[in-house]
Amino acid sequence: MPLGFKIFFLAIALRTLVLSCPLARTYDLTFFVTSSTNDMIACGSNAAVNAVITYYSISGPPILPAIWDTYTSNSVYHCTMTKYFFVPGRPTGALVDVFTDDYTTMKINDVQVSTISTNSICSFQKDKDVFSYIKPGLNSLYIDANNAGGAGYFGYRLTIKTQLA
Repeated sequence: MPLGFKIFFLAIALRTLVLSCPLARTYDLTFFVTSSTNDMIACGSNAAVNAVITYYSISGPPILPAIWDTYTSNSVYHCTMTKYFFVPGRPTGALVDVFTDDYTTMKINDVQVSTISTNSICSFQKDKDVFSYIKPGLNSLYIDANNAGGAGYFGYRLTIKTQLA
């Protein structure tokens, strides 16, 4: 067989091999950003402190840690929290679950995404779509929580799906 035909057949065989084998793999990743004692919260005129898990349990699902600045805060109180988190890859979906006693405003990357304002003891917002607010790289979550009386607490969980290539 002439050399030209051999090169032609070899080129076709290599092209077929390259087309049938993916050169890059894509991995799906789901991770969570959840309220915890690692959160720093500032309440009233007090300096920021690590949050504590309160003795209140919030039934779910999901079951989320209830955080505040002390185990028992039985007065009118206002707390804020800012948390930074890194999103690797390309976001493909994001949901947030949040509960509060009594009022909460939540921002993601400085855009208000949720407000819970109620006269009930505790309110729960589940599976709110926040995908359009999440970006690759560094993100911020801000929660402004107000307790109108009695024990105060709040909790959250972001569920973020990404693709890594």
